[in-house]
Amino acid sequence: MSIDLMVGLAHTMSLDSIESGVSRALADVLSLGGLPAVHAQFDPQKEVDSEATQNLSMDSPSVLCSLQGEPDKIQIVPFRVPLRSRHGIYEDSAFVSVSSFRPRSALGHALTAAVAIGVAREQGLPIEDQSLFFTSSEFLSSEEFLKRIRVSSASENYYGAASIFSKAYQSLKIYPMPD
Repeated sequence: MSIDLMVGLAHTMSLDSIESGVSRALADVLSLGGLPAVHAQFDPQKEVDSEATQNLSMDSPSVLCSLQGEPDKIQIVPFRVPLRSRHGIYEDSAFVSVSSFRPRSALGHALTAAVAIGVAREQGLPIEDQSLFFTSSEFLSSEEFLKRIRVSSASENYYGAASIFSKAYQSLKIYPMPD
């Protein structure tokens, strides 16, 4: 099972801004007292243009986001969609897909939501949850999305907060770690 959320890509994003934005978003989602250490890097299996090594753009490879020491990696994949303009002309619109394939923990699910919120905040664009995985609305602003999924009780430990988060989503499938 995969989780796929979409956000428009209005401008490039540095890896540093992705890390700080996702860190703040995860702290908000899990109501943490501090900021977790989030790491963002270009997918090491993809070739990276030397000029674009620090920015996510339509021409960059996917970015992987993770928490230090945790197995789940959330992928941010840029793509183009031809959309019809008001004048009847098709123009490419830029989006990113925020995806996780078989998150291995409740923390992985929370991180997926946090990556979408972090990107949406930076871009000033809504989150599309077309599969209605996290909410009952397909299009929500980052703050409305956060309001609907936020853990209500404050926590210092993100494992405990993620456990509370997963209980709110009985449909979450947590897959065991391979040996």
